[in-house]
Formats: sequence, structure tokens, C-alpha cells
Amino acid sequence: MLRLAILFTIASAAFSFMSFNRGGVIPGVVFAICAILPLAVVIVSTIRSKRSGGQPAPISPLGKGIMGAVSIVLVAALAYSVYWTFWSTKPADDLDNSYDLARVCDKTYFPQSAAYTGAGPHPIMVFTRSGTTSGLKQVDTPYDSPPEWRFQDEKQYQLVACLDDVSSGDKVGECEFDKGTVPVYQGKYKGRVIEPRTGKKVADVEVDGNRTKDCPTITMVYGDAKDSRIHTQPDFADLKRVLGTYVNG
Repeated sequence: MLRLAILFTIASAAFSFMSFNRGGVIPGVVFAICAILPLAVVIVSTIRSKRSGGQPAPISPLGKGIMGAVSIVLVAALAYSVYWTFWSTKPADDLDNSYDLARVCDKTYFPQSAAYTGAGPHPIMVFTRSGTTSGLKQVDTPYDSPPEWRFQDEKQYQLVACLDDVSSGDKVGECEFDKGTVPVYQGKYKGRVIEPRTGKKVADVEVDGNRTKDCPTITMVYGDAKDSRIHTQPDFADLKRVLGTYVNG
């Protein structure tokens, strides 16, 4: 029991620190209370036991009612704090370059970004997850593409497309690297269009990668190269077809 209480205290203290660092004052306070609660219970129980001559001290009906109400409130606050820490979308202060916008795909938003409002065009940044690495890649658009699709000031982007759920279509070739040959498959992408200013989802989208292999200069290979795989990127024409409704609307 003591070991469990110690683990609970350590975990609550760590979550409190994490919450404060992410700007969550209320969750941070709730986790801090949970961290000191086991110690407080031990101290109060010891004092009550001494006052009653070493015997367990009875608790009045009023005391039981207060303890029950406090327990309900604390459980509700703890549930909210866990949700906020692990599943809610959180604001970020630093937006120093366009790649920072990849954090939008991981439940982060940037209040300093331009609002997605009014008539188009609405500048968009597109990220995909492909290859054998779990990182997001910023999609390069043609140099002659419309301004709303090209790289610009990071705070001017009104939309971020997160094509981070990729599966494999047909095999379209192989790429040679120093550590071996990696098979290439047509990428089948699912994702979301998100407003970086608020973190709100605008739409769910799906788009296919092209059917022609395009070997990258470098890729991450874990284990045997033949057990890894690369996924083709969507063509710009397909991105415009799928995302153009939100960019131009």
C-alpha cells in the first residue's frame, strides 16, 4: 500500500509539472493536490489516532458527507486534468518557422496564426507521414504554384493539412540505399484539414500518392531494409483537387 502511495505521489507530481509547463494551471494544481494527498492523509490519520489514544477515531456523519463531496469533486477534477493533459488541443507560444506548424497535427494550435475566415484564398501548409520514419514531412509545391500554396511567412497560414495516416497501395518500385533496397508503394493518405489559429478541424480528407516512384536522397531504415517501405507522395494536382475546396472557398 505504501509503495502504491509513493508511486501515485511521484506520478501526480510529474503530471503537475507537465501541466504547468503546457500552460494548464488548473490541471497543474489538481495534480499537485493529488501529489500531496497521500502524505496529508497519513498526517491527519496519525494525529487523530494519537488524540484517541491509539484507536481509530470515529468520523461524524457530517465529516463523512464532507469527505464524500470532496472525493467526488476531486475525482471529477482529476478526470478533467487527465483529459486536458493527454487529449486536449493546447496553445503554443513559439511559431518561429513554417515547420513548427507540424505541431498542429499533434493537438497544438498557434493563436498568433491568421484566422480561417472570409473569402479565399486561404494559405495552406501540407504535411505527410511516409517512408519508414514516423516524422512528418513538409510537402514541397512547384515554384510556379499559386501564392496560397507556396512557402511564406509562417503566421500567414490559415490552414494546415495533416496527411499523417498512410497505408500502402500497389508496389511501384524499389529504391537503392547504402544499407540495401527499400520497396516503394503507392501511398494512400487519410488526414485532416485544421485551422492552426484554433486547432479546430475543418474537414477530413483522403488522397492517393502518385504511381511513380521518387526515391529520396536519404531515408530512415529500421532493421532489415527489405522490411521497411517508402510511400509515394501525392501529386500537386491531386492535392489541389482534394484541398482546393478549403483553400479557395
